[in-house]
Amino acid sequence: MGIALCSAPALSSQCNLSWQRVGPPERSNRHSMTTNPTQGGGGVVVFTTTGQTWVYDGQAWEQKQTSIAPLPRENASMAWDATNDIVVLFGGATTGALLNDTWTWDGSVWTSRPTPAPLVARQEHAMAYDFSTNQIILFGGLDAAGRRRGDTWAWTPAGWTNLSPAIAPSARFLHAMASELQSGGGVMLFSGSDGSNPNDTWTFRAGTWRQETPVVNPPGDYEHAMEADYVRGEILLTGGRNHRDTAWIWTGSNWSVAPPAPSAGSRWAEMGFDGNRRVIVSFGGLLNNGSAINSVNEWDGVSWSAPEIAPIARRYHSMSFDPTSGHTWIDGGLDGSGRQINDTWSFDGSTWRLETRQAGGARYLASMEHDPVSGDLLLIGGYTTRSTDTTFRWDRAARGWSQLTPPATFAPTRHDHSSVRVPGNTRRGVLVFGGSNGNTDLGDLWHWNGSSWQQLNTIGTPPSPRRAAGFALEPGGTSALLFGGADRAQLFNDTWRLDLATLSWTQLFPTNPPPAQRAHSLVTDDVRSVLHLAEDGTNVVWTWDPNSDAWTSSGTRSESRLELRMAPAPDNRILAFGGSVNGQGVFDTGWALTPPSPGTFTPRGTSCGPSTGATPSLVCTALPHINCPFTLELRNLPLAGASAALFLDAAPFASPLPIPGCAGCTLRIRGDVVIPLRVVFGTAILTSNIPDVPALIGSRLRAQGAVFHSSFPCLPGVGLGLSNAGDLLVGVD
Repeated sequence: MGIALCSAPALSSQCNLSWQRVGPPERSNRHSMTTNPTQGGGGVVVFTTTGQTWVYDGQAWEQKQTSIAPLPRENASMAWDATNDIVVLFGGATTGALLNDTWTWDGSVWTSRPTPAPLVARQEHAMAYDFSTNQIILFGGLDAAGRRRGDTWAWTPAGWTNLSPAIAPSARFLHAMASELQSGGGVMLFSGSDGSNPNDTWTFRAGTWRQETPVVNPPGDYEHAMEADYVRGEILLTGGRNHRDTAWIWTGSNWSVAPPAPSAGSRWAEMGFDGNRRVIVSFGGLLNNGSAINSVNEWDGVSWSAPEIAPIARRYHSMSFDPTSGHTWIDGGLDGSGRQINDTWSFDGSTWRLETRQAGGARYLASMEHDPVSGDLLLIGGYTTRSTDTTFRWDRAARGWSQLTPPATFAPTRHDHSSVRVPGNTRRGVLVFGGSNGNTDLGDLWHWNGSSWQQLNTIGTPPSPRRAAGFALEPGGTSALLFGGADRAQLFNDTWRLDLATLSWTQLFPTNPPPAQRAHSLVTDDVRSVLHLAEDGTNVVWTWDPNSDAWTSSGTRSESRLELRMAPAPDNRILAFGGSVNGQGVFDTGWALTPPSPGTFTPRGTSCGPSTGATPSLVCTALPHINCPFTLELRNLPLAGASAALFLDAAPFASPLPIPGCAGCTLRIRGDVVIPLRVVFGTAILTSNIPDVPALIGSRLRAQGAVFHSSFPCLPGVGLGLSNAGDLLVGVD
């Protein structure tokens, strides 16, 4: 049997695009964090309050896509089981409820583990690994009735055990615990909330709690974080509700003051030890002003560092794909305080790299394009202290920007213009349209031919002068599309096509275009042969089909943002980065559009049913794609008196199972899931949506239909018929 591709529903009508977050994780507090298993590559692992799993290795953040994962939650606790090299997550708070579920993470897969009923649901507890007994120890927390807990539990792969020690710290929550590496191992607990904030230090070894009596104690607090330094045998304590700009070191018998972390003023941060690089990593938290952060700080036993692993939050930046390096580039823009940024970054599909801070002078509202003639990356125009007419090229050897001398200028000066790369033979180079010179909105068209700028004369009525329009090459490379923008009086939602051979403008009049807007982003998706538009100020993405000259809404992406930028990215993806909310709260996270991969349906085996005539047939009428419904149909059923069911499973039988006494009837899947179907005019239909979980791409589902009718000879008195089976491969549109 070959692969039979059933028809896919139109992207515009049913399927939504699938976007995957690009690190760093969202700004976060109340998340969970610990050492990542060495079998998963090491580093540290973070489970966010939105249910995402991230791993950081010192170079980049990677979101781990899993088909099964814990519910989103806050105030849970995680600890690394060093003996079994797995991470254990327990409890926390989800919407409207506390949890008492247990999960393990092996570096790639989450697995649900049993929890005994006496281990009640709770939040704001703490856990740490005890090297003296090779167990994870849990203490305290706040239960669903708001009571402080004072119980002590131990976890091994065999399950949870209530230790019930004779002596224990007072019942409390929001305390911190870490592995104690001195004197044979154990765990250490410091402070928390028991009605006050005691500055007590406790150790737990061999089943016994002991209150320590150091000469110096940190002040009592809560919402602080602790982590063991497995190389130096120390414990690091940072932050807290009332003493945020502090850090302390436990040496096994006493506390000493350490330098505070660079993100001073934070609380609710979490920490984990990165054994590959031998540093403690701190992530996230809340600042004094209540703002969540997603910065990383690292402690090497002597001092802190704040590695630059991704561009800072920004808007009005330039963004482009560079085919020469195969990377997506970002330059400049404005930060959340309106300050100009003078850095340049590249993205290789997984890791950001800071290329330079020279950036030809800090600028914003410029454009960046790859020149297909020279192979250079160009930075065009923009605003510094005024609108500029300069063009810079990226010097790949020196890793810096160099200004091109005249005639590499255009007149008048401009910023907030629109540009497009033209790689074909017609108008090969870069086109620039419109913008503003600070006083006047522009409507002229310029061409860069690899060595100089030339103004082009166009045919027909052109778009009116405007700034901040979307401008992108249509698939095929013979025309460019322009949408929207603004002048000093209004916003536009008109759509224009520029024929590159004749330089003629044509206004198009599609039904239901996107709303009028400026500062949106328009990008070419060559894989799907469409264009995508990120609507300004919302999270809606629109798709332009040049074959039908139609705009359609193709789903949503991340948070609502103004001044977002999009560009092609490695591995046939589209990268969206940055933006703001009304000029405030700028974003430092990106989203990548998952490249398409078609789902398939492969018929297996034959069917059985009536003695004569057509037998039941299982067909696929809409492909299985994530973020999209798929449809299976049972056809050729009796017109009256029949009932039907669909068997679904993730794996087939090792060998087909013949139905005894029913010649030709063979069950080919286990049928762990059985779905009754209604028969209407000889057909039964199942339509089901596959969630937007990229980990499901490439997964398989098996299906087979069963039909019951008194006329069928198989199993007299029941009347059984079986359809052919089918293998479904989940794809993405």
